[in-house]
This record gives sequence, structure tokens and C-alpha cells, in this order.
Amino acid sequence: MIQVAKIGKTSGVYGGLKLHLLSDFPQILSQDINFTAKSLGLKPQTLNLKIKSYQNGIVTFEGYESRESAGTLTNFILYASKEDTKKYCTLKEGEAFWFDVIGMEVVEGEEILGEVIEIERIGAIDYLIIASNLSLPSLPPKKPSKTFMLPYINRYILEMREGKIYTQDAKDIWFAS
Repeated sequence: MIQVAKIGKTSGVYGGLKLHLLSDFPQILSQDINFTAKSLGLKPQTLNLKIKSYQNGIVTFEGYESRESAGTLTNFILYASKEDTKKYCTLKEGEAFWFDVIGMEVVEGEEILGEVIEIERIGAIDYLIIASNLSLPSLPPKKPSKTFMLPYINRYILEMREGKIYTQDAKDIWFAS
């Protein structure tokens, strides 16, 4: 399941709810998708948009058309399946979904530096968090860190293909961290 949005406070008297997007693809909110809503300690719920448009950040869900009923969804996280995400969210050339990038090997030259375990967005830049390959023969005498962050920018990322991310100068960042 992929996080799509966090449900915020109610808006209006007809069950409108403010959505805080956690996705780069707001168009997923205009489709006929069964979303899963989860909140800590509460039973997950299946939700469908009543008004199939995302305008001004406000949505309404079927069965939650009053302010009171909609208020029970505040602070839930809205999820879509990977299949729906791939079906309704169009990628541009050179783009990839985070869930496809996680697990890829990071390669520089002929060496596997590690594997992407997470991605974090800081400002406008995505950073790959890489679990280091500590069995690499060319490690310096002082063991480098177990994980390191690599900015996902052209300066460091050459290409992604066949489940691998090919890099330049990533090893320098790793050894400096």
C-alpha cells in the first residue's frame, strides 16, 4: 500500500475534508479507487470518493456526508494499492515510483556500493538512503558508515536500469559520511 494523503479537519457542513497530499500524483484522487484509511489503534476502513475531483484540497467520501461522520476520519492516512498507483499515475521519461526504487542496488563502476532502503525528500531534492556494502574490497582502513544518503540528482545518478542505479562520485559521499 502506498501513502496518498493524510486526512485533515472537516470543511463545511456536508462532510468535506481537507487532504494533505503525501504523493506527487494528485490525479490518483480523481479515479474510481478503493482507498484504505488507517489510523493508529483503529480498524482500517475502505473509502471511496463521493465527489471525484480534488479541488482546493477538499474531498468528500461516500457514507461520510455530514460534518460529524466525516470528523471521525480526521488524522487517518489514505492509502492506494501499488497496482492502482501504477495504473492511474503516469510517469515522465526518467521517473520512477519510490516503491520501485527501494531495493535497487547502487553501482559505481564495477562495485556494488549498497542497496536503497528508503527515500527521503528534503526540500525539493529526494535522497536515497543506502545500506552500505561493508564487504566491498576497496573499503578504507577506517570502516565507513553502515548507511549513507545520496542526492537523487544528475550530478550523482547516471541512470537506472535492470534493477540497478548507476552512479558517479557516490563512493566519495559514502566515505565522507
